[in-house]
Amino acid sequence: NEKTGRIQNAPYVDNSYKWAGGGLLSNVEDLLKFGNIMLYSFKGGAPDGKPGLINKDIVDMMWTPAENTLGKFGAGYGLGWGTLRDGKCEYAFCAEPMFPTLISHTGGAIGASSILMIEPNSELIVAVIVNTTGVSGLGETATYIAHQFTRHNNWTQKLSQILSESINTRLDWDRRWGGYGLGWGVIRDVTAKNAFCAEPLAPNMFSHVGAAVGSSSVILIEPNSELIVTIITNLQNVNTIYNIAVDIAQQFTQKQISIQ
Repeated sequence: NEKTGRIQNAPYVDNSYKWAGGGLLSNVEDLLKFGNIMLYSFKGGAPDGKPGLINKDIVDMMWTPAENTLGKFGAGYGLGWGTLRDGKCEYAFCAEPMFPTLISHTGGAIGASSILMIEPNSELIVAVIVNTTGVSGLGETATYIAHQFTRHNNWTQKLSQILSESINTRLDWDRRWGGYGLGWGVIRDVTAKNAFCAEPLAPNMFSHVGAAVGSSSVILIEPNSELIVTIITNLQNVNTIYNIAVDIAQQFTQKQISIQ
């Protein structure tokens, strides 16, 4: 609600009268598949040699910005896609675009906002769907996610970094074993600093706690035992939900039971 600033249920709407503009139900996995179809059509085929579904020249035309739409860095609008093709700064020592080529399409309807972003040079696709009307900044969010994976061009190394705590979030050892990474609470290869002091439940543990009006949740991953604990409750502000997940994990790890 723009007036009160509080989240409220969106009104019911029937989008079936406009199939192409919000009338199709989808999910992130479907969008990623569609993004791959577009990407490898643009590149002329997939790495395994299979040809793209759409002719390469057609996708190239769709992703070419119209001249009267050009803006900063040469970004513009093609046939249904926001496009940046071989973008660069116009003046010396000015900020460069994060990616020279970037293709995207945003979506918005009553009760939903979304974006599909394709970075052809790194063959990277980012899809974001939010069950909220009029979410601003999805383009910046998707670009940031893409940047996290492409700036090192090493997916395995980057994933490890995502699940590593930031130095700036690590508190005093006596107060906390871990820190906070990119969206995850993290404990990595931790043991007690002094003899006979309390040890963490596990040397490696990753967690994320969620909260909203009317709900609380946590996902906890203990990789050494290949153990995953997920809790969702229809109560808000459950402060002990993380501790509950840790207790559940402990019950299984003590018995050397591994579940997924």
